[in-house]
Amino acid sequence: MFRRVIPRIACPRLALGIVVALFAGSLHAHPLDDNAELNARVRVVDETTFELVLEFRYKGVIASYTEFRNGLDRNLDGRVTQPEMKQRFVELADEIALGLNLALDGQPLLLEPDFKRFTLQHADDPDGKPSTELETATARIFYRLVFTAQAETASGEHLLEFAFSSPQTVVTSPRDQLLAFGSDGAPLPVTYDLAHQVFPRMRAAFTVKAAAVARPQPEQPPAPPPDTPVPEGLGEIPGGLTLGAGTGLALLGVVLLGRRLLRKQGSLGPAALLVLAGVAVVLGALVRLGWLKLM
Repeated sequence: MFRRVIPRIACPRLALGIVVALFAGSLHAHPLDDNAELNARVRVVDETTFELVLEFRYKGVIASYTEFRNGLDRNLDGRVTQPEMKQRFVELADEIALGLNLALDGQPLLLEPDFKRFTLQHADDPDGKPSTELETATARIFYRLVFTAQAETASGEHLLEFAFSSPQTVVTSPRDQLLAFGSDGAPLPVTYDLAHQVFPRMRAAFTVKAAAVARPQPEQPPAPPPDTPVPEGLGEIPGGLTLGAGTGLALLGVVLLGRRLLRKQGSLGPAALLVLAGVAVVLGALVRLGWLKLM
């Protein structure tokens, strides 16, 4: 009997290459196809900035190999390096942008790629750090591509519309694959229909609040100059001094009155006024000092 000898394949890359060659006819040549799970998120960053994040998670190594052959692994050496990633990002940005339709209130928005936020990671670790090198024999691709757009919006309600116009784009569940968020991260109210009766389309409503306008304040009169503080003891005449002054006036009036009566000198009127003034001052001083209470 003869034993059949089956040669052992020593290199996993060779085995992968054989499998890929067998299935090459069924692989497409675009990242927006049925080899990747697609998710798109539209976000209102603020009243003038809008963001579109696309994520492509390839189903397996064989599906990922389509993208490796499309130019990600440019020299087909089995390794994807950082320069190769950057060059592929530029190509993808141009290819994908042709199939993106983002509009604000019916007016198309110009989407610009934000290359600093483009990332390529292993699909089994999509939340980890962006990869700097991938092995094509074991890698499962996860792309995250970010586009931004600028537009002026007035206060009030606005409508964002988003759809893919590429027939290679697979959107089987729009409610799960096409999402919209506000600047606070909360989901926006959305509806779904078909653009051109073919492509799944998402419509998201959002509101821009009116800017608060400061009311003009009435002109205030200039503040009066501060009062000069009066040193203690100088704001009023002490009660004792007032009593003495009043007594002096009264005595002076009595003296003048005596001269008028005894010697017939002087006037009676001024003498009487001095007596009355002195008595009034004395009475006021006594009340102020608390020695006399008025009823």
